[in-house]
Amino acid sequence: MNANTAKCEICATRPVPSLRVRDEAGMSRDMKYCVPCFEEANWENTHSDGAHEGFETLTVRKGGFKNKAELEAWKAEKREETKACWICHPELNEATREYTPREGTSREGMVVNVPIRAAASVKAIITAARVAGIESIESTEAKAIRQLRAQGLVIEVAKFGDAKLVCAKRGFVMEWDARGRFITGQLGDRKVRNVSELLRLISSEA
Repeated sequence: MNANTAKCEICATRPVPSLRVRDEAGMSRDMKYCVPCFEEANWENTHSDGAHEGFETLTVRKGGFKNKAELEAWKAEKREETKACWICHPELNEATREYTPREGTSREGMVVNVPIRAAASVKAIITAARVAGIESIESTEAKAIRQLRAQGLVIEVAKFGDAKLVCAKRGFVMEWDARGRFITGQLGDRKVRNVSELLRLISSEA
């Protein structure tokens, strides 16, 4: 059992995770937060800085756009960006979910399936490896992508850094933007909201 008993300074409920988990989440080692509260704070900043509220009411003149086509393209991009936002979609917010520690198991607050601050291609590779049950992945990105392709997991990395993971055999698609943020996912006819849900659904099908 984890000996760390310090509680998160924000929620005062979940434990402060280990240094390894804090590193993976992109937290400073002196931060005394749980991962969900840290991630929620990041989403609050993204929500505010990204103008997630009220963007649909902008006009060409008010938004300083050249024309309607440019405005609509920007709005379409903004709609995609807000799909994963915990503030726009409170149902995605891990920090507001009830926390019930289970005796004999980790109490670190949230399972980090992929490093939160990693590049899109890295997240796609790690997700694919977890789906395939591969514990040892090739050391370079190109080799890792070839290794996963051999397992039927195709990773497409765009010029500007966004990435897509496609598996025709299992019928799913996962996408991350150039900043490594999860955009959207689909498993069959079902929308997938994050990597954790994808792994859970695939595991339940096995």
